[in-house]
Amino acid sequence: MGILNGSVGRGGTNRSSDVKLVQLLLNDWLGRKGARLLVVDGLAGPLTNGAIAQFQTACRLITDGRVDPDKSTIRSLTASHVASLQAGMRPLAGAPLEAGAGPNATPDGAFTQALERYFTALRDAL
Repeated sequence: MGILNGSVGRGGTNRSSDVKLVQLLLNDWLGRKGARLLVVDGLAGPLTNGAIAQFQTACRLITDGRVDPDKSTIRSLTASHVASLQAGMRPLAGAPLEAGAGPNATPDGAFTQALERYFTALRDAL
């Protein structure tokens, strides 16, 4: 199972917890661009749908204004968020990252599983 239970945006199921997660991920992207942030309210209104479309256009994805589970937009949003987190992380002096636990780990590796747990817990906490 992916980190979204259903689709978010235009024509989506728009479950509140899924919408809040997408709004949070979009805010991370919008904030790094210096753009106005969305209210994280769990409602997929015109501002959220517009931000989804903006993100899709910026990432050269199909611009349909919807984030579907396990598809390119949610993958790009989570990758963008992880890159933002990594940019803020500084390893301990000279300490290498644990082998197999970094972003280059295999898709079934511990890092990927930990990321899915992180995003699922984040969604459930919203």
